[in-house]
Amino acid sequence: MTANVVVSKAPFLSPIKEQVEDGRTIESIFGDYTGLAIDHTRAFINGRPVDDWSREVSSGDLLALHQVPAWLGISAAGWMAIASLAVSVATFFLFAPDEPEISDNEKRKRVKGDSNQNKAYEPIPYILGKRKIVPAYAANPYYEYRGKDQYYRMLLCVGYGPMDVHQQLWGSRVRGCRLVQQLGH
Repeated sequence: MTANVVVSKAPFLSPIKEQVEDGRTIESIFGDYTGLAIDHTRAFINGRPVDDWSREVSSGDLLALHQVPAWLGISAAGWMAIASLAVSVATFFLFAPDEPEISDNEKRKRVKGDSNQNKAYEPIPYILGKRKIVPAYAANPYYEYRGKDQYYRMLLCVGYGPMDVHQQLWGSRVRGCRLVQQLGH
């Protein structure tokens, strides 16, 4: 009668699979293999850890000899996971793309929030339901000066179709506004 033995020297090498005669001790079977250190090897019979190496294997048993780092008790798979994580973190920091330079004007826009934008050649939005929006420019805005007065002229595109605009909110620095609304079908 025989017992099966699987010896795993390292996680990246193929395991050694052999059959041995039953009645042999784990220690004597361990001695048949080179490159293994007893301090770094754990023994398992039928999936259960075995600390008594003088135990004999029985017919039909599966003995697994598995190399582990003895000083922390972490399996080789655990060490491979730690090494993989370390390599991926190092790779991220070494080869990460540089942060893009952001202009002061762009920073101000981000802090300030939404603002009107020129979205030429883009589809006209179709607003469904009650929404608070920042409409896009329908044409480029311009300044007009009449004497000491300054006018900021802009044409905004609120959306497609008939709308019921309830409230227009303008910035706090605008002194006088005239809203010309054209609602069409």
